[in-house]
Amino acid sequence: MRTLLITLLIMSPWFGINAASNNPKNKAENQDIINIGVTANRKPFIYLNEDQSTEGILIQAIESICTEIDARCLYTAKEFPNLLYDLQNSSIQLLLVIDDIVLPEIDQLTLSEPLCHMQPLFIQASDSETVKPKPEDYKKKMIGVRYGSMMHLDLLDNYSEFASLRPYGLLESGVFDLVNGRIDALYTEASFYHSRVKTAKLISNVTNEKLQGFNVEDIKLPQTHMRLAADTSNADLIKRINAAIKAAKLDQSCLELLMGRNPTHSTTSRP
Repeated sequence: MRTLLITLLIMSPWFGINAASNNPKNKAENQDIINIGVTANRKPFIYLNEDQSTEGILIQAIESICTEIDARCLYTAKEFPNLLYDLQNSSIQLLLVIDDIVLPEIDQLTLSEPLCHMQPLFIQASDSETVKPKPEDYKKKMIGVRYGSMMHLDLLDNYSEFASLRPYGLLESGVFDLVNGRIDALYTEASFYHSRVKTAKLISNVTNEKLQGFNVEDIKLPQTHMRLAADTSNADLIKRINAAIKAAKLDQSCLELLMGRNPTHSTTSRP
């Protein structure tokens, strides 16, 4: 009787369905595939390693979200304006907005909750007289900033009356100019300072003690940074992502994300 029962179970179509659903290969095939547009050279947030795979503290955060919503996430690395175009034309489903300027209503975007919170700061010489940066403290000085970022916009609004601005496509170039005296300060974010300046030696003949970060207090940046964006027609995906962000407890500063978690996730990017 026992042998007959086992035989009937194996022959049952329900047995085959359950076995297939528990097969890791079949589970992967049934996962949603989400294409995410990212900018490539933004350490420590996201960058391509030697194998052209994506790494960075935001990749780990995104991968935890993808696991939570049972999706397989792929990455397309391009310049931000091209990615915005791809999103609007449905070539990608999500766009990672680090600090680029976006206008959700005009660009028809739905934004997620933040993956982490930015802490703006000025990198300056350690012996600088300006330790609590205010706009008037930079009279007749030169400030570097990433071109097209919301921090660039903040400088234009609040500092350009006093200081000259030098935009950079790559913030590391600004560090080089700061060391060599071409600019007086570099306006950036705390996790960039800690990962790319304080604990990394970008320039061989400069010790870390020569540069220091000074936090900017009472600044109100647009609430569009460090988020995933989808087209307004894909708002349901953002709802799923927000639930996953809450489950993953990602409500922390980007510096806390950097200091508390190593970017161990690595995934292949699409060309």
